[in-house]
Amino acid sequence: MYIPKFKQTPARHTNGEEYRLESSGEAYRGFYFETSKQEYYTGRSYARGVSKKLVLQNIQNVGTETPVPQRYDDLKKDSTSLQLTVTLKLPLHIPTKNFQDIFIYRYFAKSKIDFSILEISNETYNLLLNKSTKYHYPTFDILSIQWYVSSPSTDLIRDGFLQEGSITKNKRQIINAERKLPGISQYLTDPAELT
Repeated sequence: MYIPKFKQTPARHTNGEEYRLESSGEAYRGFYFETSKQEYYTGRSYARGVSKKLVLQNIQNVGTETPVPQRYDDLKKDSTSLQLTVTLKLPLHIPTKNFQDIFIYRYFAKSKIDFSILEISNETYNLLLNKSTKYHYPTFDILSIQWYVSSPSTDLIRDGFLQEGSITKNKRQIINAERKLPGISQYLTDPAELT
């Protein structure tokens, strides 16, 4: 088989995690190139009898894949953007409270693409806040709020003073949150939730 130079990409290097030798299944570390048919071979360019065909490994990290650099990624040399090409969807989180809680923190992410809002966990919020490449953080606005869950849920007058209930406090939280994350008031429609 002959592969002309114009049908080969410039050589790249792999650390042994992306590809394995098709013939033996052994992980391959070293230089490789891609053909115009999107096949991968060992070496800096094709050499008859020397270059061996490579196949992508089945990487079984926790729901993530190792991204394969394309020509643009090689030119740009931006590893963060490359890592963001393979990201997970944000997982939905359903908040719970303990009996003794006065308030809990709730965390939200709003997509800059379709403007949908999703409640997320503290862990997911921190990953987005710290710009982890597990999730595509540039496409989300995030927000955390205090959500009151203790009794009384309605306002009471005690000794001539108004004691705000958790519903009134949560209504105020929703108004403040709407300023920071427009549309959240359509998501948080029940200020008595979890009380």
